[in-house]
Amino acid sequence: MRIVRSGEWEGQNGSEALLRTEIIDACYASAKAGREVVLNA
Repeated sequence: MRIVRSGEWEGQNGSEALLRTEIIDACYASAKAGREVVLNA
């Protein structure tokens, strides 16, 4: 939150957020399918 408020975006490209989103999407897909979903590393 500090970075958003300060506007200091250098070094912040969102790659960690994208990875977390992919993990959450896989959790939902796993629950829907009733089985383990494998993520591509």
